[in-house]
Amino acid sequence: HEFRTPLNVMLSTLQFLETYVVDDLGEDVKQSVARNIKSIKQNCFRLLRLIGNLIDITKIDAGFYKLNLKNYNVVSIVEEITLSAAEHIKSKD
Repeated sequence: HEFRTPLNVMLSTLQFLETYVVDDLGEDVKQSVARNIKSIKQNCFRLLRLIGNLIDITKIDAGFYKLNLKNYNVVSIVEEITLSAAEHIKSKD
């Protein structure tokens, strides 16, 4: 949880910048700043997912979660994921 706090501060600052600062900039600077904010925000969300995964792993190691391991057909799962991604890609050209 100690990792989430500074990351949440960064995300809050980004939201503030998007809401109050970006609109006051010139058009050429606005596009550049908006693109950089988008990139920073995307990486913050990646870090949040990573932190969540780390917390889950420590809970698994500590015995808070019970794993129900099963065998699955990996080929069909990958095919389903690929097909769903392909449909999304086609819709976005």
